[in-house]
Amino acid sequence: MPEFVNLRIRRQAAPAAKPYWEEFRVRYRPHLNVIICLMDINSFIGAAPVAQVHYFNLHPSGAMQRDERLQGVMGEGGVMNCSNAQNCVEACPKGIPLTEAIAAVKRDATWHGLLGWLKE
Repeated sequence: MPEFVNLRIRRQAAPAAKPYWEEFRVRYRPHLNVIICLMDINSFIGAAPVAQVHYFNLHPSGAMQRDERLQGVMGEGGVMNCSNAQNCVEACPKGIPLTEAIAAVKRDATWHGLLGWLKE
């Protein structure tokens, strides 16, 4: 594991304020694995939020907001920015199949982008 980790967080001072990025470097510690998974690293929203989108979309009650969720991960820094390096698999202390969830959301987002306009 690396000695230091570079983290990048999107911040917003107030709801009407313009968001900005804050970058900082912290010493790596094993308990950071979950935090790193949840944070925006290298302009990708992260594996944990994408996995949540996937699992919420699988549940019948969560499927009602499927289109809004997919639209949310399709923008800049979204699921398509995942480089498939599988660093999240190494960092995940729970062994969650993150790459399968990312692949499923990428597939769903692609279909939503191609055919979503038909629902309007």
